[in-house]
Amino acid sequence: MSIIHSLIDSIKIPPGPSYNLCGGKLRRLVEGLGSEARILDLGSGGRRLREGVISLDISCREGVDVVAEALRLPFREGSFDLIVCTAVLEHVTRPETVIGEIHKCCKKGGVVYVEMPFLQGYHGVPADYWRCTLPGLEELLKPFEKLETGICCGPASALSMFLAMLPSILFTSPFLRKLGLCVSGWATFYLKYLDILLAKAQGAHHLASGFYFLGKKS
Repeated sequence: MSIIHSLIDSIKIPPGPSYNLCGGKLRRLVEGLGSEARILDLGSGGRRLREGVISLDISCREGVDVVAEALRLPFREGSFDLIVCTAVLEHVTRPETVIGEIHKCCKKGGVVYVEMPFLQGYHGVPADYWRCTLPGLEELLKPFEKLETGICCGPASALSMFLAMLPSILFTSPFLRKLGLCVSGWATFYLKYLDILLAKAQGAHHLASGFYFLGKKS
């Protein structure tokens, strides 16, 4: 059994089940601002959008500049030209409070970019509370003037994620669960690329994995 465990541990982790259609959009948004612009990546997980971006996360890890909770941001009012908040709001107990903090810390005329899941499986790291339709996300971001909204991860990503996560509910044995997740992940991850076509379909937002909101503080 130990040999089998070693083999599983040696298998390369499968690619993620979601294809983010807005990766280029976010990159252009960040790079389009001058070097003097102040940018906050809220709930960054340690990623570095570009040099000079302030990376904030709830836990101390490599790449994080500021450790703080999104419910109470340690910045002065009107501190940032752009605030990015992706895959965060589903993990906080009071998303409206976080939006209020973002609004407070954003400069007048500043921009906010938010992503939030709709059809996604539970991912409680550290906790998982909320999902949002596209109209729901727009309602949540009402303090900002809407510039653009849409799908960031489409129906194929939702399908890929559910299929990849299926072994987590089928097996009680940690060994079988790990093996099953590895097999299902490698077998289904490619489905997410169908979103390049499916996300453009009429009504795709009814089955989308997640949405984005781009807005401005008036």
